[in-house]
Amino acid sequence: MKIVNGYSVLFFIMLLGFTSCFASEKNTLDSIYSARFIKQEFVSGLYVGGFNENEEIRNDEYFNSEELLKLNIDYFAAFRSWRYTSNIQEKYSLLFSAGPEVANGDYESTFPGENYSASGWAKGAFIKTEANYSNRFYYDTKTFTLVSVSGKAKYGWLNKNLEGDFTNENGQVVNEEKKIKDIRLRTFISAKAAWGYGKLSPINSKVIAEKLVQKYYQGRMFSPNEIAAIANKIGEIKNNRRINDGQNSINESEIVSEFLNSKLFLESPEDLNKDWQFGEFEPRFVGRRVEIGPFFNYYNREPDFVYGGFIDFYCHKYYNQSWTRIVNANLSYNKYKQSDWFSFTVDFSWDYYNNLRSKLSMGIKYQPTLVVNDFEEIEPMAHSVTPYLNYFKQLSSKNRMSFKFLYRISSNKHHFIPGPELVLAFYKSSY
Repeated sequence: MKIVNGYSVLFFIMLLGFTSCFASEKNTLDSIYSARFIKQEFVSGLYVGGFNENEEIRNDEYFNSEELLKLNIDYFAAFRSWRYTSNIQEKYSLLFSAGPEVANGDYESTFPGENYSASGWAKGAFIKTEANYSNRFYYDTKTFTLVSVSGKAKYGWLNKNLEGDFTNENGQVVNEEKKIKDIRLRTFISAKAAWGYGKLSPINSKVIAEKLVQKYYQGRMFSPNEIAAIANKIGEIKNNRRINDGQNSINESEIVSEFLNSKLFLESPEDLNKDWQFGEFEPRFVGRRVEIGPFFNYYNREPDFVYGGFIDFYCHKYYNQSWTRIVNANLSYNKYKQSDWFSFTVDFSWDYYNNLRSKLSMGIKYQPTLVVNDFEEIEPMAHSVTPYLNYFKQLSSKNRMSFKFLYRISSNKHHFIPGPELVLAFYKSSY
């Protein structure tokens, strides 16, 4: 009862944050600011990750399950593209990764009359590819339709060294060691379509403009129109980059300096390039958006095909150059063979930008799930709470590092995989 009450208090607190998004607020974007973000980027580097992974395979003849703690060390390369304009918000990415992995955990295999329950270590390697595409097409300033498709494939092999108890059809129990080479291919496809209302507008160029004038022109007051004009010039330069041409931060910073001098009659900043080469964050948004539609997920293991409908709500509130508050919520109905369930997620977080180099995200996600079984046999509600911390650092014009940590607390292992997840990446960016 104490746990349920704790979940109720947490849900109520996060619901207050969610409802505050509907309060009227001052428009952060000036009417002459062009909220565009166009960028292509190729990244490659080293990734280290530790996480829990559970899997079940079952049919009428056998049942296999495993609960593993895995560690991956792999090389990755990815191409990412954003195209956010007045009538299109399009994003796509392609990823390839490969490397070794080790795992430790529990295994269980059941055949008619036999059972093998064991634990042990495994080591191996994998190759993974991933592709993602989403497009929101706006018919006016607020109304849009969404198409989103994602696909993943992972081929790997694990050499398992297991020790456990084997129980035969006569009930005899024998301790048994096994060495198994497990070769596996996992594929996943998901797609969704939606109608929506609202817009999340990128404000990266506006924030950079505010940062630069604050540093180089201390004491001078800038009007909203002047800030918007500087932001539009910054956006024009960044949005017209071509990945094949490379990025010349010295030439670009000189163009900005000349604009400040010729258009706003300001003294050209000294060594602007030191700051110009930074600020290469992913889109930073302001606004609200809601979308509703159908979806499906396919996985070549259980549960293999899940379909249903969803409602997503996003709220990004800009407080100042350093802080953005984000509240995301999702309600979905999921159908799988003879089972169906409702899932609700509230994700409450703060983004902190210390300067043009780093971003820290702190948040907590709460997800209750209710299995209804065609409303004939409603099961007790399952809960999951996940606090998380993400950090991004731009080390230089080209080099990056990122760190992610979360810990999932769950009352039901069938719906959620409890435990920690840790990711550390160092990579190079070309844009």
